Amino acid sequence: MAEDNPYAAERLVAKLMERAEGLASHPAVGRRVPEAPSREALREVVEDNYRIVHRAAADKIVEIVTVIEGHLGFARATLRR
Repeated sequence: MAEDNPYAAERLVAKLMERAEGLASHPAVGRRVPEAPSREALREVVEDNYRIVHRAAADKIVEIVTVIEGHLGFARATLRR
């Protein structure tokens, strides 16, 4: 996307960043990631076609674990790294 339409890529990154920053106020928002082991307590929110996977690390601190395209499974996306 960045090569084809840099402006659209910048807007998408800004939307993802804004959504991720909002998680500090509501760290328990989103559904549990169904593919993650239950002990992980990972949650996700969806923005456009992207899954923002996060976990509450401490009081008002949220760790963004990864951002993946919605069509990719969690395991497949994390293994590609």
